[in-house]
Amino acid sequence: MEIENCFLCETCGGEFPVSDMDGGPDGRGTFCLDCGCEACGEAMDAAELAALLARMPAWEEFLSACGIGSSEPLIGNCHWAATVLRDLLRTRDILCRLRRGFWHGDDHRESRAGCVFQQHSWVEARPRPGGIVFTVDPTQWVFTGAEPGIAVAEDDLRYDGEGRLVEEAAARAANNYEAPDREGDLSPSKLSDDACEALSLLADRDRSGWTPAELYWAAHLHPSRLGRAAAGEIQAAIGKAGGAAMIPNEFRMDVIDSFSCGEIAV
Repeated sequence: MEIENCFLCETCGGEFPVSDMDGGPDGRGTFCLDCGCEACGEAMDAAELAALLARMPAWEEFLSACGIGSSEPLIGNCHWAATVLRDLLRTRDILCRLRRGFWHGDDHRESRAGCVFQQHSWVEARPRPGGIVFTVDPTQWVFTGAEPGIAVAEDDLRYDGEGRLVEEAAARAANNYEAPDREGDLSPSKLSDDACEALSLLADRDRSGWTPAELYWAAHLHPSRLGRAAAGEIQAAIGKAGGAAMIPNEFRMDVIDSFSCGEIAV
């Protein structure tokens, strides 16, 4: 609709001069420059996703490449599954690489309830050189409870491929050994009275449960602050909660490999 040598944008309804008109993906629309660029970008994203999906193997074909007849063996074997998928995608001229990092999403399994970060492997794929990077995961369904299949997404924040979310959370929580404010949902810590007391000496509060931030904080407490026995129990509880990767290796080894002579530990 023309108004005094101006047009109205089809998307935002804003008025703009004809010199700033953008035709959009097909060149026949009436968009302001901002909305036109956005529409073109969305069209390009959709085109790249369609190109990737067109070359994605069917689930049965993927299982055959794995040498298995059902989805069950994939549970707990994400790295192997992702490796097979990467190799399969490469035979289809899809640029891809294997990624190892953390799943930072929900887990429908009762045994994993409350797990904050879980180590995981998946594939990152590009339909064309320099194009959009998509997350391609053959075992995401293990976490979500969806029907087995290959999940494809762009900018899925549940994946932490470089461990940055883990590092940032731990650094915030462990700063100066000060316990973070108790904010967020509590999950049972399942700690003994002695281990709860060791933590309560550093921050006086009920330790029968902890929030995700408190779990990060506990993972970065030096064993000498807790006592070796309590530190070992706390580290084990953190591991069962899905946070084993947050415990610094030197802290873990300090508990596992103490100096000893016979039955005397020093």
